[in-house]
Amino acid sequence: MVPVIDLETAFWITFDTALASIAIYLLIKYTKLKKNTGTTKSDAQANPLYKSLDIRSYFSTYDKKRAVATLFNDIISEITRVNGLTIPKSSTMKEVLIRLDNTIPRYTYVLLQDMYELYERIRFGNHDPTDEEINEFVNKIELFTESFRRPVGVEN
Repeated sequence: MVPVIDLETAFWITFDTALASIAIYLLIKYTKLKKNTGTTKSDAQANPLYKSLDIRSYFSTYDKKRAVATLFNDIISEITRVNGLTIPKSSTMKEVLIRLDNTIPRYTYVLLQDMYELYERIRFGNHDPTDEEINEFVNKIELFTESFRRPVGVEN
């Protein structure tokens, strides 16, 4: 003889099974989404925006002008990639900065603008940067990368 389950017990067994199935489904979707977007904590920590850039290697590889231009371009490329921005290849660096204005904290945006001033003089004015300008540029990059380690909402 088969024992009979009352209606209320059958309802709760069905409800719990459905709830567990939904939770497992959502967990699998979340895991796939994290894997596809590459936004896991370890990936964020490996991102150049969240760790110190090897800034000095740029200056040992390239002359001062090219090091500043390459380093600035690499930073902008990484920021646009991390923020998921699609920038047309025909965009000027100034246009890219304008697009970034609302996507990064104000403090970091101001640092980018300051770095852009030297980049612009070098790239378009054929300016030969002084050691003092290079040191200021490097200090701003270090402040910039440090700003991504701050807790959300903390700005200077």
